[in-house]
Amino acid sequence: CSGCTPGRFAAAHSGKCRVCSRGRASIAGSEDCMPCHAGRFAAVAGSDHCSLCPLGRYAAVGKKICSSCDAGRFAGESGSSRCSMCAAGTYSIQGSAACFSCDLGWAAPPGSSECSLCGPGAFASLGSDVCETCIAGRFA
Repeated sequence: CSGCTPGRFAAAHSGKCRVCSRGRASIAGSEDCMPCHAGRFAAVAGSDHCSLCPLGRYAAVGKKICSSCDAGRFAGESGSSRCSMCAAGTYSIQGSAACFSCDLGWAAPPGSSECSLCGPGAFASLGSDVCETCIAGRFA
């Protein structure tokens, strides 16, 4: 009896090799294909391994593709299984590997996709999630 090649499997007593579906992979001689672990994907049928998701993308278990992180979130490592929320005073666009700091005079709550400019008489220091009103006798 011969074993199946990588990316294929044969259930016990089936006598036939079948191709692993997308999101699954196998090594030579496998009886089944294994789902890709979280943070990995197999985009094509017949894969012999699951690849790491690139920066700015993530995947749950058994995925065919990696998804882009939403704006306001990021994935700073290859092989991420989820995206992290940007901290106060930072923002990101869709598919980001990192969050960017707002400039002085701009604020952003956690999970923001953009910074907001403080209006007249208000200010924000670096890392601020809200603009604050200047005290009497001061201006911004």
